Amino acid sequence: MQGGILDACVIEQFIGRKERCHVKAMVERSLERHHSAAAKKQIVFLAGIPNDLWVKADRGAFQRVLDDIIANAVKHSPPGATVQVHALPQKEDVLINVRDQGIGINEAGRQKLFDRFAARMAFPTGSSISSSIGMAIVKRLAEALSGSLRWRGDSDSGSTFTLRLPAAVSKSSDAPEFSDIKMLTHRLVDFQARN
Repeated sequence: MQGGILDACVIEQFIGRKERCHVKAMVERSLERHHSAAAKKQIVFLAGIPNDLWVKADRGAFQRVLDDIIANAVKHSPPGATVQVHALPQKEDVLINVRDQGIGINEAGRQKLFDRFAARMAFPTGSSISSSIGMAIVKRLAEALSGSLRWRGDSDSGSTFTLRLPAAVSKSSDAPEFSDIKMLTHRLVDFQARN
């Protein structure tokens, strides 16, 4: 019971007014936030986000969910790997897929992946440090946004987390929240040579 109350308090802290959020701008902001952690491991971000995708969500909660999923991908990917982020419309929703090239999750880990009392059954690679709130609470945040969070993969070929959120209708006059952010494809193979 106490764990459920804690989950509810954490979720209540993040969920506020739902508004239209530009998916590409939000993903780019999250990738920028994780640039340093990726650079330390020479990880490449590849993003493919159509410019006309919008979701209806609390902006802060949506950003936190994205940040945790991408942080998780960086944390569990080996040096020199690629983390892919793609989004596409599906009926009345938007799907955002984050795929890593980590060691995957074994059968025992899959059973506990979204259990708030269990740690993920995979190990961080390199010198990763995570400020993640945990995938169990991330999943509950997604559900509080009228969406879902799912995992697919196997025990040796990485993981794909799919965030589904309700789509918001885009208008021809819509513009991203900020126009100076470039599409992020970080090729960091020369990081060690420069440092």
